[in-house]
Amino acid sequence: MKYDFCTIRDYRPSTRTIDAIKEMNSTINMSKYLASVVSVTPVFAILVGRGPISGGTVSTAWNFYNYNWDDLRDGLAGIPALERETLEKIALNETMYQMGKDYEFWKCIYNAI
Repeated sequence: MKYDFCTIRDYRPSTRTIDAIKEMNSTINMSKYLASVVSVTPVFAILVGRGPISGGTVSTAWNFYNYNWDDLRDGLAGIPALERETLEKIALNETMYQMGKDYEFWKCIYNAI
């Protein structure tokens, strides 16, 4: 059952499990990096002056007013869903290739995501 947590006693993760955990951590870090990059994109788009009026404060105000803020919001909102989906895939993949306590561990991880 999804969101069901469990306890595994005397568990020592295998090398494969440790590598998969590193992959999950990398996914989380890249999601944070992506969110940072996407959130500063408007600053560059607005200050570069890509609107019909170029140069100075008028151009910056024009670009700020006309920037597609809805697309930015939607893009930022999609990052956590993509991160969760990627983490679920990693955990599900590990449940298919693990045995014993490693299998139990990844089953718990998958159910917790």
